[in-house]
Amino acid sequence: PPLDKQHDPLDPALEGPDKAAEEEGLDEAIRILTPFESDPAAASKLAAFRKELHELEEHDRAVNALVTKVRDLIAAEKFVEARDALAEGRGLDPDHEELSELRRWLRPITKALGQADEAIRLFEKGSLSAAEEQLQPALDVLNSYKETYPSIRQRLATAEAAWISALERQQERKRKEQEREDERKRKEAEVQAERDRQAALEEQRRPKAGVDEAAKKVRAAITRERFDEADQALAGMGELRGAESDVGLLQVELDN
Repeated sequence: PPLDKQHDPLDPALEGPDKAAEEEGLDEAIRILTPFESDPAAASKLAAFRKELHELEEHDRAVNALVTKVRDLIAAEKFVEARDALAEGRGLDPDHEELSELRRWLRPITKALGQADEAIRLFEKGSLSAAEEQLQPALDVLNSYKETYPSIRQRLATAEAAWISALERQQERKRKEQEREDERKRKEAEVQAERDRQAALEEQRRPKAGVDEAAKKVRAAITRERFDEADQALAGMGELRGAESDVGLLQVELDN
């Protein structure tokens, strides 16, 4: 005979489990049905509830295992690995409150650690401005955690050391550039001084050559006893710069 006619006391149990599962949970629905497990209809529904409960428990165990894993990684200061574990487990329960909170907590830290690493690389490369742009937002975040996490404190110390080293290299480079510039200017000044000296000598040589040439003409006229010609040449010689002493000597020769 049909189940509802053979086992009247079972009827309320068959009608109530779904409501119990919805309102009170699968455990309660299973508790209600278990006394009637020998009945095929009850056994089928009971098997479905148990399967669903098993899947939920497996899901909860997987979520709890992920939470434990992530917290252990954070405790070991393996922040990037913790972030990656959360990313791999996102499909488990995207809306799980604790997992979401862990993601929110890790996101700025892992981003800042990445910026710090990039800043260190840029400092070592010598790109000081670009490195400083990366480091500043990282400092704003990581300074809040450096007292709690030694690895973050060490990362900041490494970044600071790279920064100082980059500044020192920059200063040394500027010092050498200034030395080269000073040396270039010194050599240019020496060359210009030599040019000026040669120009001054040339300027001195030109009048002296003119005086010597004029003196030759005067002496030649005196030798030939062309005294009027000698007077005229001597008068012209007197107009030459630097000829005063020579004119005086020649005048004595002419007068004698």
